[in-house]
Amino acid sequence: MLGFGSALLLSIILSRIAHGETTGSEKLPGSDLKAEDLILSSDAIWEGKLIKMGNESTAGSVLTMQGNQAEVIQFLRCGTQSPLEIDIPVDLAKGEVKPVAETPYIFFLMKSRTRPDAWAMEPHDAIKILDATDVNIAEVKRLINLPANYHQLPGSRLKMSDVAPKSDFVFVGKLLKIPPGDADSAGETGYDGAPVKILHVFRGSMVNPLSIDFHVFFMPHEDPPKVGQSYIFFVQGADSSYREASKILPATDENIAQVEKLISPPHAAERRRAFYL
Repeated sequence: MLGFGSALLLSIILSRIAHGETTGSEKLPGSDLKAEDLILSSDAIWEGKLIKMGNESTAGSVLTMQGNQAEVIQFLRCGTQSPLEIDIPVDLAKGEVKPVAETPYIFFLMKSRTRPDAWAMEPHDAIKILDATDVNIAEVKRLINLPANYHQLPGSRLKMSDVAPKSDFVFVGKLLKIPPGDADSAGETGYDGAPVKILHVFRGSMVNPLSIDFHVFFMPHEDPPKVGQSYIFFVQGADSSYREASKILPATDENIAQVEKLISPPHAAERRRAFYL
């Protein structure tokens, strides 16, 4: 016979299950979808938590949690606004249960297909949700870093030969930190004020580190550069505080050789004007 405390706990658990709420071990939304199949198709993947629950509606076996507010803990692939409005379909026929507030999850997100006229980049649909365990986070990061899942860098639609002549600063640099992304209605995420350590200058004189802005487009799928890695940056905005990296490339020997062909080496005096803080 159950004691009062045990009976109360069991009653709460059964009530949550009856209402489609998760207790930590049930199937979460998107249970029939494999994470490895969603890496490229997702507009964003991040760890976060629901901070405000929205409304619910049911059509057949699918319960839709609409208008929920989710807050990012860490971006795993691509950035979005935070908090972000997300809709969550829960297929009760498959035994799926609702995620609960203030619990960390991994969200695989796509721009809403059911509400395409919604403002800016909101809302998103959570096409799959995983418990944010260390094992799951490590596995998603591993999948993201597979060569087959590589996304292009910012400026992928622009040719180097077109960008180089218009750039005020061209240099090899190491990204020191990536700021939170801000999604907008143009299908892109803007990153403002990213500090970059200057390693080699092809054109321009600048402070070191230099603060730059860049945009990541969803179509084609682009990824922001990674912290701690070196890239070639093509930057405009010498006469203002707004310095936009219109194109970013991996700092490979091949890419560096192509840049050197397009841009004559800076004079020694110009090299000396690149100073360090």
